[in-house]
Amino acid sequence: MSQRVRFVSVGDVFVDVLVAGSGHDAEVRLTPGGSAVNAALSTAVSGAAAEVCGCIGEDAGGRMIQTELAARGVRSSLAIDPDRPTGTFVMVNGEIRVDRGANAGFLPEHLPTAFEADATLVSGYLPASTVTATLVRSHATWNALAVAHLAQLPDGANAVFMNDDEARRVTGRDPDDAVRVLSERYRLVCVTLGASGAIGALEGHLESVAAEPRPAPGERPGAGDAFSAATLVTLAAGASLRDALAEGCRAGALALER
Repeated sequence: MSQRVRFVSVGDVFVDVLVAGSGHDAEVRLTPGGSAVNAALSTAVSGAAAEVCGCIGEDAGGRMIQTELAARGVRSSLAIDPDRPTGTFVMVNGEIRVDRGANAGFLPEHLPTAFEADATLVSGYLPASTVTATLVRSHATWNALAVAHLAQLPDGANAVFMNDDEARRVTGRDPDDAVRVLSERYRLVCVTLGASGAIGALEGHLESVAAEPRPAPGERPGAGDAFSAATLVTLAAGASLRDALAEGCRAGALALER
């Protein structure tokens, strides 16, 4: 991209512990993760000016995340919770265990007074008050919401991202119909369909793309975060919806490989 797109990701920050195998033959990998980190790292690889906003503990895990983000060219605006540990995401042979840690205490008072960016993406895994405050304080062209666990969709977003299960939960409809219904409220609506790709609507215009080849489901976290971030950044750079969705699918596949 000729001019770097400014991207801010607001959401969970975790130490990811990924384990495959058992006993003394297991393979264990330790890496920064969480919705905000996964999204920002994906866009930084593509050349965007990426920033993470979240909350960590005053501990070794939090310091590792700060060091790794800086090493990968990602800015960080991380509140430090003196009472909670940095969140930990553990995946052992496909089974997930999560200690939300400092993420559970990430409240509106920990946010910057304003977000200046081309695209801001906030995760619905955060407390609802923090999600709403982020959307209010963002001055971005794209104020995007990743639905995640939210029961209700707050005001303030002009873009929304979700997977097929979340689309059914939020609207009570199949993904195709969910996109059409939500496009009456949002400028941009995107739904990921796993191995079947993604569908989206931009200002009422619908597009669908096939998925990139990827590892077996459950092997790595972060594909959805990478998809949302890459789609937003590509649109902010002036691309068409079809090209943005395709780039999102490509980024999701790369996230699983990493």
